[in-house]
Amino acid sequence: DYATVLGGLTTMIGTSTNLQANAFLESSGIEDQFGFLEPAYVGLPAGVITLMIILLMSDRMLPKNRGGLFRELREHSENLVTALEIPPQSRFKGKRVADVLMACKIPVRSLLKIRRTAVAEVMPEQIGDSPLGTSPGAQDATSAGVEELKEVKVDDEVYPWLLKGDSMGFEAEVDPSLLADAGIQEIFPVPAHEVAKEGDTILLSLSSKEVVEALGRQKVNAGKDLRISSVKSSELVGPGSEFVELVLGLSSPVIGLRITEGVSVFESTYHACLIAVRPRSEHTLFVAGDTVMVLVQKGVELPKSDFLMMTKVGAVQPPVRLYDYVTLVLFLLGLCLAAAGVTDMLKVAMVLLLVFVAGGWVKSSAWAKMIDWRLLVLIGAATGLSEAMTESGLSKGLASMILGSSLPRWLVQPALFTFMVLITELVTNNAAAAIGLPLALDLAKAMELTSHKPLTMTVLLGASTCYAMPMGYATHLMVMGPGGYKIRDFLKIGLIVDVIYIICASLLLAVIFPLE
Repeated sequence: DYATVLGGLTTMIGTSTNLQANAFLESSGIEDQFGFLEPAYVGLPAGVITLMIILLMSDRMLPKNRGGLFRELREHSENLVTALEIPPQSRFKGKRVADVLMACKIPVRSLLKIRRTAVAEVMPEQIGDSPLGTSPGAQDATSAGVEELKEVKVDDEVYPWLLKGDSMGFEAEVDPSLLADAGIQEIFPVPAHEVAKEGDTILLSLSSKEVVEALGRQKVNAGKDLRISSVKSSELVGPGSEFVELVLGLSSPVIGLRITEGVSVFESTYHACLIAVRPRSEHTLFVAGDTVMVLVQKGVELPKSDFLMMTKVGAVQPPVRLYDYVTLVLFLLGLCLAAAGVTDMLKVAMVLLLVFVAGGWVKSSAWAKMIDWRLLVLIGAATGLSEAMTESGLSKGLASMILGSSLPRWLVQPALFTFMVLITELVTNNAAAAIGLPLALDLAKAMELTSHKPLTMTVLLGASTCYAMPMGYATHLMVMGPGGYKIRDFLKIGLIVDVIYIICASLLLAVIFPLE
């Protein structure tokens, strides 16, 4: 995560704030803009030094044995999924699965799927209409008389059902295609009329402990009517469904909802069953950066704009062909042309898009979804804010205050850099750049500098120096949930990284971009 941010500070396309800086300079009519690799003069040596220190500190300061929900699924699947088997003598044979769960006081929402073995067909009994009108995985449990999902607090983390989070790296041990060959049928999503048959395995998104307690309260014969068994991670992969780990983005419709309310939204919006939630802080509402695990039909495309990251359990990437390396060669060629000043990056990006579509690497129907329109709007809005600060005279007034404070000239860059870091940690990098860029221009004029670059470069680097708070950068949120980190983990190591980078960058700025 930190290496990604540090690497982004070496080119003008590495971060959105770098793009924002050149956009503001262009809108201000300034021709002396930054070159493609100009941030690397400071960003590269400062980043290398900072990264080396991070590697020395991280083993001692970061928590161990944490990870994403996939690791929990692989190592402790009994905390997430439990199986109910229908024995030959069960009184629930022929009953609707939803009615079986209600009779056991098990939330119908916890129904994931059914795995049916090739046994003799059992005719369903003649029973009345079920009170459940839709698929059990997509209906209101409370309206059907099922007790509402309880939020269970475990180790300061809130989940819809019992869960102890722990790293990614789940790998399917069973080829799903073998299930069909073995006469095993997977039913997902489960229709409302589906009945339980002998030999069925009903998978529930509940811990074994919760299922045992529910059956015990209803005095269900655990050996005769239903058998409880834990599920191995290799048994969860099926031919018709797959588990997906998601990191929620700001545009997800569940943001701001209680976890129990979000269950129905996942079902209605994404046609997915929510299995587990790992919040990024101690709260009961969904917020950006939360990690969730869902069960979806195989092949269903979830909207990427709603999530910061999306990883499938046991996902295997298609083999890389020699032909595919052409894209890397063309991309590097485009970067070289932009770095040499032969053309600008916008033209390179447009040409590469057309070539990639023509070559079959990008589907013509998918290219629009790959563009982060929100980022473009954010950069445009931030540029407008910067221009407003200039036109209103606010940035000029702040520049006059700084000069009137009798601050030594050699301290201007470190002070401005630190000011940018503080704003970025408290707000966002784009907001910090929007405030700092007009201030840097007016301060450069007030100090009668020959170039604006010593101060605008300070703002550019300072606005992207955000390591202590996960909200300041999207990449922090992307790794927070899957890595099992908390805000205190970022504060513990991030504050030290902030200080180290401020010192390194300030010293390099004074040498490479002196105030002259």
